[in-house]
Amino acid sequence: MSGSIQNTFRLPAIAEQMQDLRSVSAGDVQTIAARLFKDKPVASIVLGNAQQLKAGLEGRVQTEVMGEIVAPGPTP
Repeated sequence: MSGSIQNTFRLPAIAEQMQDLRSVSAGDVQTIAARLFKDKPVASIVLGNAQQLKAGLEGRVQTEVMGEIVAPGPTP
């Protein structure tokens, strides 16, 4: 049955696919990652006590607490 799947999707043999996977280097992954993520915004998620985290991160990074309603600032 696996032969019919390979024929249907025109996939190379499993052994060939595994060899291709083994030939990928860490440098290849870094090159692709740099291309995909260079100059792109990054989001980080931190779990814990919201008040402690906000106090520890205040002034260092922009924070947002899920479900927290932020009062609008003054209109310029």
